[in-house]
Amino acid sequence: MFQTKDLQQIRARFWQDKLSRIKTDDDVRRFVGIYLPLFTEDLADLCLDALSHLSQVNSDLAHRVADWVASDQDLTESNLADLAGGVGLDGPVREGDFKLFQPSRALATLAGVTNYFCLKKRELEQELFLDYDIAYSIVALASYNDDLVESNQAINQIWDLATDLELPIRPESERRQKKAAMLKLIDELR
Repeated sequence: MFQTKDLQQIRARFWQDKLSRIKTDDDVRRFVGIYLPLFTEDLADLCLDALSHLSQVNSDLAHRVADWVASDQDLTESNLADLAGGVGLDGPVREGDFKLFQPSRALATLAGVTNYFCLKKRELEQELFLDYDIAYSIVALASYNDDLVESNQAINQIWDLATDLELPIRPESERRQKKAAMLKLIDELR
């Protein structure tokens, strides 16, 4: 039977693998630059968690980012822009690039849900977060859009597959198949 400690071990391996690639301050900047623009209302906690893992990297810059997360800053565009500037990302990430105040769960149109699913597809393909967390956000969005899920077969199938992916008890081969099927369906929505 799958236990909480199993998911904790999966999470630890996931972040250990990601962090093992960070060797220089440029790597820290790249890491921060990947997660900062993803600070939407439903991803803020996951992004903060990602940045907090930098405390495990042997770098002053990485520790400054982790300390910023630990200081419990208000998540305002200005504070996120300050963090970006503090790591040297003034150009690519600046105030106005963040979507903090555009909650993805409020999407209620087919076009909005399609765009959201495409974003989740990119997150899955780039392995920005654990599959379970991304699947959870798809399931959560679908729960806010019952009418749309019921009226659109592809969205309903994506929701079903995400529900299956959300459960870490499935064998890895089955998870890969469901993930591939879900990604294909998301492609077909466009």
